[in-house]
Amino acid sequence: MSFQPPATLSYQLAILGQAFLILFIVVILFSVFPLHISSASWILAVVQALVDNTGFALVGFALISVASYIDPDNQSLINYKSSLSRLAFLAALGFLLLVPAQIYGSYEIVQSVRVQYVAQYATTSSRIEYFAQRVKDAQNFDQLQKAVQVSQAVSIPESERQKSFQILKDRLLSEIQRAQLLLAKRKQPELVVAKTWEQIQLSIRNCLLSLTFLIAFAALAQRPGS
Repeated sequence: MSFQPPATLSYQLAILGQAFLILFIVVILFSVFPLHISSASWILAVVQALVDNTGFALVGFALISVASYIDPDNQSLINYKSSLSRLAFLAALGFLLLVPAQIYGSYEIVQSVRVQYVAQYATTSSRIEYFAQRVKDAQNFDQLQKAVQVSQAVSIPESERQKSFQILKDRLLSEIQRAQLLLAKRKQPELVVAKTWEQIQLSIRNCLLSLTFLIAFAALAQRPGS
């Protein structure tokens, strides 16, 4: 078995470490652009990209640190590692900021879902109430048919028109009341609850990972000999 000289091995490790760092930067740039700083979805996407791909950067840092340890006489490599240590300190501060960014983004997403549902609920409820009022005001089959058409419901079948007007009217009002009751039971929709729980889980995961990476980069930011 042949062993490579320390200088050759440290050079190869340094190149490999740089490759991991470049890969990390490229992946993050693809996630960041185009910029939508005011968008909660964009903020969460950037946070997710960082916590999912920071392993590449850590591996790159580690390989370059090992390279400088193997070849301690290589001054350019020592200087490069020192520059990376300063960047590691900035990275640690960045991961500290990811915690409030994740919480803010998740909160905005949940609020957006809630607002959309409230608007949808209000529109549907208003439409049902309008339909109910038109049916109540109807005095004959033709007015009842117009009420159904305006409300974008199906037409009244000819077989139904053979029934008593009042029976048909009462039947429609009963169906409307049932629809109102079903709508009222959905004031806390499963979609909102599911989205809230999803964001809580995501926030816990990403915040814990952010704190872990903060500690890791803070350790890498220590200067040689400190």
